Amino acid sequence: MYKIHHQETLKFEGDTFKGSISNENGVIELSREEYSFPLGLSAFFRIPAIVFDIIPFGEFYFENKLFNWGIKLKTSLLKIIPLSIGIEQYYGYWKASLGFGSNTRIIENRTEVSLTNKEIRNLLDINSITIKTHFALGF
Repeated sequence: MYKIHHQETLKFEGDTFKGSISNENGVIELSREEYSFPLGLSAFFRIPAIVFDIIPFGEFYFENKLFNWGIKLKTSLLKIIPLSIGIEQYYGYWKASLGFGSNTRIIENRTEVSLTNKEIRNLLDINSITIKTHFALGF
């Protein structure tokens, strides 16, 4: 785990702001926060199949020995309609997803509908439905 120590000070001289607060005793420390950046390793590979590309993936975090994984099936109908279906086990939660959209090389729109639950047997509970939409313009 990487830890970055962060400290901020403010100083006023007369009516102007100079970047640190000082008084007759010296500089006053306003905040001291510690940020954590866990070290992880992730990988995926693509297995081309007849209709779908099979993409298994995983990521391992060394700090807490957490392993996330999943499998996605992706394809494209007529080379402009991307489709995907997947199942993941992510931070202790199961997620099943179905994605679709359009990609004309200039405009891309993808929408994913997913269900997430702590227990795999409750994965089809519609109380945990999420919908994400991505829209992009470019070349």
